[in-house]
Amino acid sequence: WHIQLANFIFLERDLSKDREYIKRACNLLSNEISHMERHPAVLIFPEGTDLSRSNVAKGHKFAEAKGLTKYNRVLHPRTTGMRIFFDECKHMGIE
Repeated sequence: WHIQLANFIFLERDLSKDREYIKRACNLLSNEISHMERHPAVLIFPEGTDLSRSNVAKGHKFAEAKGLTKYNRVLHPRTTGMRIFFDECKHMGIE
């Protein structure tokens, strides 16, 4: 419950659910900032998946579709959630 009090954002990797959750979290952040003397820090803890053969194959397919380099020892980061977060913050005037 400490993590909930710290307003961590947990994603389900389902954009239809995550988008609204991120928007609510940004709204809460915006409300909290209005009562603070300084802006809070935003910490990012990216949690990935295991580097199995099937995930490397999925990573190669993703890289091909996006015109990216294929990696064998790491996976490409998925950035949609971060993009939504920063877009929402910008929309709410949070810099």
